[in-house]
Amino acid sequence: MDYESLLKEYSERAQEVKNLLGGASKLYKRVSADMEQGELRGAAKDIAALEETAVALSDAVAGLRSTALSFDCKQYVASGDFMRQFIDCCEKEGLEYKEDGGALEIFPYRVRLDAEANDVYLDRKKLPGLRPRALVKIIVKSRAKFYSAAFNPTQFASELAFAYGVAVMNQNQGRRAPLRNPDVFLSEVYKYLAPMRRFRREYDKQAYAFDLARLYMAPDAETDDGRRFQFGAGRSIGKAIRITDPDGNEHFLTTICFFDKEI
Repeated sequence: MDYESLLKEYSERAQEVKNLLGGASKLYKRVSADMEQGELRGAAKDIAALEETAVALSDAVAGLRSTALSFDCKQYVASGDFMRQFIDCCEKEGLEYKEDGGALEIFPYRVRLDAEANDVYLDRKKLPGLRPRALVKIIVKSRAKFYSAAFNPTQFASELAFAYGVAVMNQNQGRRAPLRNPDVFLSEVYKYLAPMRRFRREYDKQAYAFDLARLYMAPDAETDDGRRFQFGAGRSIGKAIRITDPDGNEHFLTTICFFDKEI
């Protein structure tokens, strides 16, 4: 099953309906003009033509309905045709993706298909419809909006450093020899960066990963007090945050540490 083939057939039928509607509108205006001028014979002739057009229009609408309802959405999803065409559209748009447990990671988003309800979700937002090309265009537009958003590396690095400091302070509680500039899991830093649930709703992990990606691409950035940072890949791939750079290369960031420039 191919949605674009369905759309092509639908569009042809829809054009016929559009043409008949245009013809019916013209006939209606002619009948109205005939009646205004007292041209009853002309009105009768135009009304007869309008009746014929109405019958043709009814048939065309029935064909339009038949075409639209002939597409089995459940089968389209269950057969895998939808996902194959969705991935094909992603590739044509140059979107890098990674399959993960039935979902697609399209940085900074996670696209999930609910096969039972025939719904597609972009993170937690349900997208409209099942046309792969249209859905991919929504993602492309959303990514463009993300990338065009203003970003201040110094400000974000400073906010991240503060959360990092809280995490280190908690790690050092009860230690005889406190750790200095340790590597801290980025997932742990996020908990202190957005400590409350309502904060995490407004600033979710996808937005966090996106900001980390932009900071990663600004390696010379510093905090407002002059500290530098270093990301680490680590061995805990389960805690890694996947990002992609502008060239589509993927990186897995696990930890971060902040240190003074002279170190």
